[in-house]
Amino acid sequence: MELQRYRKPNIRTDSICKNSQRKYNPAWRNPPPPQNSAQNPKFSYLPYRSPTTAKNTSKRGTAVLIRRGIVHQSVNIQTELDSTSVNIKLENNIAQVTAVYKSPGVTVKPTDFDALTNHDGPLIIGGDLNAKHTDWQCPQRNKSGKTLAQHAERVNRYSVVASDSPTHYPYIAAHRPDILDIFLLDLPNTHYLLTNHCELSSDYNPQMLNLSSRPSMCGPPSARKRINWRKFQTDLTLQIKNIRITTIDDINKNIDQLTKVIQSEIKNCSYESRTLDQPKSPPDDILLEIDTKRLLRKHWQRTRDPRVKTLYNAQVSHVKDILTRHR
Repeated sequence: MELQRYRKPNIRTDSICKNSQRKYNPAWRNPPPPQNSAQNPKFSYLPYRSPTTAKNTSKRGTAVLIRRGIVHQSVNIQTELDSTSVNIKLENNIAQVTAVYKSPGVTVKPTDFDALTNHDGPLIIGGDLNAKHTDWQCPQRNKSGKTLAQHAERVNRYSVVASDSPTHYPYIAAHRPDILDIFLLDLPNTHYLLTNHCELSSDYNPQMLNLSSRPSMCGPPSARKRINWRKFQTDLTLQIKNIRITTIDDINKNIDQLTKVIQSEIKNCSYESRTLDQPKSPPDDILLEIDTKRLLRKHWQRTRDPRVKTLYNAQVSHVKDILTRHR
């Protein structure tokens, strides 16, 4: 897919992420879990969430999901926009990844973009900024789009990257499709590809940004083990004998001996716990029905044909039924 990039003279075309002058800290290898994160080991991602700042509570804020094992650290950036930022170690650099949303009722300011892009390293900022501009293939411009275009030209640091096709297909027939989901990228020496996917039963298309660089990973976790404490108690009782102690050297010697016995018995009484079964992907025939539902949704969004909407609604019900039976 050919990417449509916003470029002005001398503007770098590699950008990505957000603010913060923090340097890489070895403690990131074991970052504290985010508030309300899923602790069940069967979940492969850690969620970082920020509640919305808008008065309209139907807007639920932003989130970033980080795969377990990736070296990372959450970052708090204060702006008028809804945003969630996480720093990750991307090869030899600290990249800042930000999910951002601008509610239609919020006025974006240049200082918001200053805060989001104030980071000494690669930047990836992505989301619905409600910033329309013809420079990134929107049919028209709005105030937020003009503010963003002027800021990008002034700082000469990042690029505005968008799909070459609409990312939003409104449910209201009078509203035409538009490009709302965009990326602000600063990615030196990194190749990337943006793909606009026709997925999910929503009026927004998911955007996938693939990078040539890989994040740094922690070592694989050790096997989960449990201890049979009853066996440990019985075996330890047999190992411990009544010993006569007369000197301080006897105390130290027997403490060392007891420590070795305890460590040995814990090892002997430990066993690996059963790993949780990973959820299986639905069979191919169900995946085909899901793909059909997505295609019908997209066809209806583009044509607004009532007959297509009827077929789409029927397919949605059919997919729900077969998924319920499959589970």
